[in-house]
Amino acid sequence: RSGPPGQAAQARLFELLLGLLGRLADRAPLVLVVEDVHWADQSTRDLLAFLVRNLQRERVLLVVTYRNDEPGQQRLGPWLAELDRGGPVQRLELPRLDRGQTAAQLTGILGAAPAADLVDGVFARSEGNPFFTEELLAVVGSGSRELPATLRDLLRGRIDALPEPARQVLAVVAVASRQVPHRLLETVAGLDDRQLVEALRAAVASQLLVTVPAEDGYDVRHGLLREVIDADLLPGERAQLHT
Repeated sequence: RSGPPGQAAQARLFELLLGLLGRLADRAPLVLVVEDVHWADQSTRDLLAFLVRNLQRERVLLVVTYRNDEPGQQRLGPWLAELDRGGPVQRLELPRLDRGQTAAQLTGILGAAPAADLVDGVFARSEGNPFFTEELLAVVGSGSRELPATLRDLLRGRIDALPEPARQVLAVVAVASRQVPHRLLETVAGLDDRQLVEALRAAVASQLLVTVPAEDGYDVRHGLLREVIDADLLPGERAQLHT
């Protein structure tokens, strides 16, 4: 093949993997699952695109998952569009679980039907996020309002990665406990126009703040994020923001 040696070696490797999958699929239908593609490197994305283009008659189902609330997932947009053009691709957007689905998840974890108040308590705080549901089960079952350390550290790490103006904007929205119109946010945050726009872009790009199409305002992505932000505020900060 023409091109740099590294590209030729990669192409050869991809063809070998394609042949391997084909031979395995000759024995029995094959399902290949690749999770959390929002963390995948370029080589992995190139491989998946190659398979989508070239898996044609093989009895192979390729399942790729990604989370649309992860920082940096926006770069997947052009790649996903390429997959759509490359072969028979179907996209499925999975919404958050409802209460009944959360109860089913808890039943699967516990091995028995959970009490109704346990389902209500977990669902109220997890808001249908399956990972949060699993992590919250123990603390809600014990009657605690504390967040599990894994969740607290995960969310706090996402917040700490933001620049200071973005954290300031995030705190204003979290304390409000509702969608905050832009003009109110502008008044309370104490930032000039340029700083406010940059802070909002950083918070939205990090998937911590969300906007609603055709509506004016911002809200935090999840109630647990609001809990973490509020817990880290000093009493004076919290009182000042409420005022």
